[in-house]
Amino acid sequence: MLATQQETLDQIGTRLLGLAIPEDAQKGFAAASLAGPADDLDRNLGEVIQRAQSLKANVQPLKGRIDRVIALLDRPKQVASSLRTLSGELGTLATLLQVAQVVRVIRPAADMLRRQIDILKRPVDFAEGKAAALERGVAPLRDRLRQLSQAMEDFLRRLDQVIAKTTDARNKISSVKRCIAALPAGPVRDRGLQLLDDFARTTNPILEAVVQSLGIAESATSAVNRELSILDDQLEQLKRTILDSIDSVRSIFGPLLGPLDSLRSALDYRINLEIFSFSLRDILNGLSLPWPFSYLEEKFWDLANSILQPILRTLHLDITLPSIPGLDLLDRIRLDLPAIPQLEQARARVQGAADNASQFLDRFDVTCPPKSTAVPFSESLLAALDQVQPTLVTN
Repeated sequence: MLATQQETLDQIGTRLLGLAIPEDAQKGFAAASLAGPADDLDRNLGEVIQRAQSLKANVQPLKGRIDRVIALLDRPKQVASSLRTLSGELGTLATLLQVAQVVRVIRPAADMLRRQIDILKRPVDFAEGKAAALERGVAPLRDRLRQLSQAMEDFLRRLDQVIAKTTDARNKISSVKRCIAALPAGPVRDRGLQLLDDFARTTNPILEAVVQSLGIAESATSAVNRELSILDDQLEQLKRTILDSIDSVRSIFGPLLGPLDSLRSALDYRINLEIFSFSLRDILNGLSLPWPFSYLEEKFWDLANSILQPILRTLHLDITLPSIPGLDLLDRIRLDLPAIPQLEQARARVQGAADNASQFLDRFDVTCPPKSTAVPFSESLLAALDQVQPTLVTN
């Protein structure tokens, strides 16, 4: 009897070779255990439930992580914009300092500060290009993450269906099994147990494929979660390091921009006389007036200093510009996230395996006591497969 049942399972496996049934399930028919198949069935149903619940527990926080990363994806744009603004302000500061060097009393401090600006501006400009390139990759990732977020919502609903369906089937099959086991010893009881074992042997490979697919999906989910966790932390670091540091640097040199611009305007102020015209800059560069007006040069020098002195009192050029930490982080951020397509494939595999299992479980019709006309599940399945047109499946 057992040899005959195994032959039937081998035939089912052969039929499945031409259908869209997972290869793992196909192989399972040939290797189906003949020891305690109904017990194996209950164990497999329980493992499907447990694995589905475990996967669900992994998918739920993953969706939250996806939504958080989507919310942080504006960070590269913020960094690029802030670096661009900083670079422009540093350039403006350097130009104003160049203009201010005509004032001899502040020339040494202005020269020293310009050298600091040159040292700071080069990496800032380079990093701005990196951030801009990173920003260009944000839109495709944002779209993909939004699709993945929706897919995870659908996946959670599908896992709930798998858990509910499998739980109902397990309860139903266990109830029938207990009822048959309680029947008096004899042909009716033996027939019932044979029908149960036949269904179990046929269905176990399908359930084992579901268990395997759920395990693969859980590993893929964990991989995506790890990648998103790294990206989440890196995007958060952009604020803690680069953005906050930019604000700090600007707070140091920002107060100089207004007075330096006022100084530039003052240096352009012109004194217009009937005979000649000159600016405060001309006076500081060494005004040379024709005789008999040369005696006025010292008076104009005093006038220039009296005009500039209130501005110079507000200038504090003896500052130190710190570097911007974390700019190398822009080189380490990766937006491709290779685990996402693996998760998408694993999710599709779970869907296919669960659909196959659902069809098998829906066909369970062993009753207690068993019907005298009941046909073993493997035979009815084989007859049904004979009616199906084989479909070419390519990898």
